[in-house]
Amino acid sequence: MSVLRKIGFSIIISLLSLSLLAACSNNGDGAGANEEGKVRVVSSFSVLHDVVQNVGGDLVEASFLTPIGEDPHEFEPTPSTFQLISDADLLIFNGFNMDYWIQGLAQNAQSNATEVIVTQGVESIPLSADAGEMAGMEDPHAWLDPKNVMIYAENIKDALVQADPDHADQYEANLKDYLAELEELDTWIKEEVEQIPAGQRMVIISESALKYFARGYDFQYNSIWEINAHEEGSPRQIENLINVIEENEIPAVFLETSVNPSAMERVASEAGIEIAGRVYTDSVGGSGTGAETYIDMMKRNVETFVEGLTGN
Repeated sequence: MSVLRKIGFSIIISLLSLSLLAACSNNGDGAGANEEGKVRVVSSFSVLHDVVQNVGGDLVEASFLTPIGEDPHEFEPTPSTFQLISDADLLIFNGFNMDYWIQGLAQNAQSNATEVIVTQGVESIPLSADAGEMAGMEDPHAWLDPKNVMIYAENIKDALVQADPDHADQYEANLKDYLAELEELDTWIKEEVEQIPAGQRMVIISESALKYFARGYDFQYNSIWEINAHEEGSPRQIENLINVIEENEIPAVFLETSVNPSAMERVASEAGIEIAGRVYTDSVGGSGTGAETYIDMMKRNVETFVEGLTGN
């Protein structure tokens, strides 16, 4: 995020939080279950929200902040954001240099919610030198490997049990069921990508968001830029990627649903290759997309990769 965006974000937080201080001060301490006995959980973006719903089930009142299809790296709050956070029992966020903004929002909303960083225990992959001042920091996109989401789910379960110990057995049962679904997804991905010859397993999207997916399923990856919060789509970045495509005879590139397509459209045009579809990286899909959940989103991504890289 640029310095100007950081300054603007701080000003927005200050103005909005001041307008809500009086209202929030009358809402109690924000702890404990609501009138229906549910734990109030606010997640930073839609992927985490889906995991919360699977682990929490009917015992949670779950919501999320970053709208579907938008970039959680650079979230801008509204007055309703502060009310949600003020009322929350748990704040769920990814960490790894992506959504720490939720902590600033919680402070300004005078929230007493427990903060849960779901990447605790995940083996991180560092950002490359192309990330500039963020080089060497953790790449945030760990959820694009289902094995990491198993860790996310465990951490969310632990937080729910701590917040609502009377229902610990139900959270444990929900977790067991969801982990089985994630293990099935992991097995399915391994079987599906076998259709792509090893020499053709390079996936190219705008942001370098596929490090964890590539590590988990024996892919190579490339991109125009390293991370959305950094420089995006400079002429040199585009030229470098076109050279990679030509040298490796890459048949197709892919767009992301949460990223402006113009830079990748220019790459595809100048390299003379096709755009083989859109994939979901920073958000699940909206209603009717067939990618409304994390598991469905990952299946759609893999199907798109297989079709684009094999022509089948």
